[in-house]
Amino acid sequence: KESNGEDRAWIEFNLGRTLYFQSDWQNAKKHYERAYQRMMAAEPPRVKDSIHVINNLGGVYKHQGELDRAK
Repeated sequence: KESNGEDRAWIEFNLGRTLYFQSDWQNAKKHYERAYQRMMAAEPPRVKDSIHVINNLGGVYKHQGELDRAK
């Protein structure tokens, strides 16, 4: 709940990665989506950083069998 000045978007991203490696696709997706929202809400939007999130979301969709969304 307290980020102690750390980048919350990257915290969400890394929580998602941890869950991804545990094959907890649904919760990983939630954290990736939060990370993406935080990055896009920044001023200016953090497009380059968001590429990592989008890539990992594609992996989640692939594992969930949602190949059309994974593209």
